Amino acid sequence: MTQKVLCIGTLIVDIINDAIDRIPSPGEGVSTTIGVHLGGNAYNVAVDLAKLGMPSGQVCCVGAV
Repeated sequence: MTQKVLCIGTLIVDIINDAIDRIPSPGEGVSTTIGVHLGGNAYNVAVDLAKLGMPSGQVCCVGAV
């Protein structure tokens, strides 16, 4: 029998940008790099189960952002 796991819980999205060296003047644009990082208890457990060898399609994740 094949085991399937559904991870239910919070999902978190961290949006992090690089630091800027000064406050821009009004109307001045600033270019920076933005990174998106996923997390939350449901996401982390699902990823860890996949890393431990759960077959593809056997681990699912459901949650609220």
